[in-house]
Amino acid sequence: MSVPESKNYVLKPYKTSAKLKSSSRVPTSKEMLDDPAPEVVFERRSFCFTGVFVFSGGDRNRCEAAVRARGGLCHSHPTRDLSYLVVGSFAEPAWAFQSYGRKIETTLELKSHGSNCKIISEEYWTKYLQNTPELPPEKQTPAGSHSKGDQLIQLQKELDQLRKNQQILVGVLKQALKPADYRKLMEELRESGLVI
Repeated sequence: MSVPESKNYVLKPYKTSAKLKSSSRVPTSKEMLDDPAPEVVFERRSFCFTGVFVFSGGDRNRCEAAVRARGGLCHSHPTRDLSYLVVGSFAEPAWAFQSYGRKIETTLELKSHGSNCKIISEEYWTKYLQNTPELPPEKQTPAGSHSKGDQLIQLQKELDQLRKNQQILVGVLKQALKPADYRKLMEELRESGLVI
């Protein structure tokens, strides 16, 4: 009696953007890009991607990982607090319109209502990406950390740490200075607007 062969199934990661044959690629329109193009800052800024990318073979997960490695956040759809919409080098075949899709349409609508989101090209984004070093692992943004709640929690932690540092500094100054000098310094700091 023979033993049936076991089959191994391997799940491959889902790519959120399909690679197109070079003959069917349509370059994206530049008309919706911000002009002049803004400075791109990654740390604590949010990014959303649309279109087909050349970067990392069109793997949008790698685009997002590159942003998170520099302290940025990634959204799957444009929101009012989005910092940058990055438009891939080529149009997505499924776009609602020939030269742009719903993400671009939504971002333009948000901008018309006061959002400060910038629309930039993949080429421009890549230039800043290459000139911005990755942060140490402990400062990188973990995957999935993109909500305002997560940002507020992180800011609260940083604020708590600043308060602790301030208390330590005040304690060191109090020990190092004569009482009259310490009072004078504290008075000058309060007059300059610093709350201690």
